[in-house]
Formats: sequence, structure tokens, C-alpha cells
Amino acid sequence: MLAYDSDSVRTVGAHSGHEYNMPTTLVAEARLRDRNQITIPDAIARAAGMEPGEMFVVELEPEDPDTLRVRRVRTSYAGALRGLYGDVTTSLAEERASWE
Repeated sequence: MLAYDSDSVRTVGAHSGHEYNMPTTLVAEARLRDRNQITIPDAIARAAGMEPGEMFVVELEPEDPDTLRVRRVRTSYAGALRGLYGDVTTSLAEERASWE
């Protein structure tokens, strides 16, 4: 089963940088296999920009045992704040100038 909410939004993949249309809600069924293995459905993996070999944390709230939360473990935050301070060279020169 794969279900979509009818509203679409433009989204940018977390790792690939590719733009794609993704429904506001994407739901797909997965089955728990032997040795507690779950395969992430293709549509979900593509929409989330998941790559083979990535690590994830699975969370369970004791108050709601029917809901699992899967979070990607970031191995690097390099470039995460790119553009926050504008042009790096200019910002650095202004900061150094303020020391004098």
C-alpha cells in the first residue's frame, strides 16, 4: 500500500540536492522480517534522500508503542551553515577589523 496526501510541495533532497515534488504526507507499508529487519519502501527512501550505508536511530516512546520514529545519523555537518554569514571573506575581514 502506498498512499499520498493530495497536496504537493517542492522539496530538495537532503543529500542529493535534487528537487522533486513530494506529497505533504507519504505513507507506505513495510513488514518486519526475520531477525527484526524492516525494508524501507522505495518511495519513502527516495523522498527522504536515503542512501545505502547510512545510519539511522530508531526511537520508541513508551507512551505510544505503535509509533516508531526514524532519524538519520549525520556523519558530517560540513556546509550545513553555508551562507549564514554571507560572503565568508568579507565577514572574516569585518570581524578582524573590529578587533583593532
